[in-house]
Amino acid sequence: AAASSAAPVGAAASAAPPAGPKPPGSGDESAIVQLGARDNRSFVVRANGRVLVWGDPGPLGFSKVGKNQPTPVEVEELKRVRRIGLGSEHACSLETDGSVECWGRNFAGSVGDGTSEPRSKPTVVAGLPRVTDLVAGESQTWAVTEDGRVYFWGDNHRGGWNSFGPVVRKPARVEKLESVSQLAIGDLTVVAIHADGSLDYFGRMFGVTCQDFHEIGCDTRAIAQIPSLGSVRKPAIAVAVSAHACFVHTDGSVSCIGEGHAGQLGDGRSGPGYRQPKPIKVEGLSDIVDIAAGLAFSCAVRKDGKLFCWGDNGWGQLGTGDKRRHPRPVEVPALTDVTAVALGREHACALRLDQSVLCWGKSQSGQVGDGTMGSGKAVLTPTLAKL
Repeated sequence: AAASSAAPVGAAASAAPPAGPKPPGSGDESAIVQLGARDNRSFVVRANGRVLVWGDPGPLGFSKVGKNQPTPVEVEELKRVRRIGLGSEHACSLETDGSVECWGRNFAGSVGDGTSEPRSKPTVVAGLPRVTDLVAGESQTWAVTEDGRVYFWGDNHRGGWNSFGPVVRKPARVEKLESVSQLAIGDLTVVAIHADGSLDYFGRMFGVTCQDFHEIGCDTRAIAQIPSLGSVRKPAIAVAVSAHACFVHTDGSVSCIGEGHAGQLGDGRSGPGYRQPKPIKVEGLSDIVDIAAGLAFSCAVRKDGKLFCWGDNGWGQLGTGDKRRHPRPVEVPALTDVTAVALGREHACALRLDQSVLCWGKSQSGQVGDGTMGSGKAVLTPTLAKL
């Protein structure tokens, strides 16, 4: 799941670094400040605070957006959003003033309003200082405040974060986490990056066994560190079903850890039961500026705007024009000027310097955004989403 931006691939090696999603207040109100994907849906947040969604909108649908949208539709209920955290059946928005609103099924208190009652409209989450980053998992939500502290609410049955109870219906501060700059989340794993580039994680260990992780335990209920990782710049966590993660290091290199049956670790290997309990370097990648992980595939944006993907390709989600598995990174052809990438379950979207969005892969629910959809629908090459 995770996770949440997209980008088109770029020019020559001498090209200037891509600008990435533009920050709020950059002057262009139509500029995209977040590109996201989860499961079979895609979305963007614009600098003017508006949100567009396509595919099966899930919790972004509210009452006025029907199921399966083959082209982007504006979400009328959301008007001043800076960032979206999208769970399975709930969602939260980081508002332009630093407040947080949530809505949806509210299983185990994931909406954070002190109840477990479903909320059909955005509901203010009280008791939070000003928030700067926000992520949502299967039935839980995490927020980083401007002082670098972390708050959590929702389902705690499989985490035991900070010795909280099994259900946390209001924001609770996660002790011992200080100076956090950003978060990444899979359904059962959360990664926190500190201002100095160091990293902590909670939850499932990316699908590896307890024997593999004998040094630090398995299914941890405390803050732990991934062995031999070093400082990282931006992690991306796949959904827990495949349970792999890839990291961009400060030197622009990439390493991956966890489940690798479909080649999603990028080390050239794949096969039933294959996994890596410690991070391994992905050869052939350098100057990487953005990265994302899907169900069983991964993509990375290079500084010159080129996009590289690897792993499962059964729905054409690598954008290579075929359905062959690629256990090592391959460049997505005919795609330039990519600034960010977002991966859903089996589809991908990329954001370009000109603010266009291209998507490809599975489009049974219309998540590619080109106006087509249908059972078994696969788009094998990057296609313009009709924003």
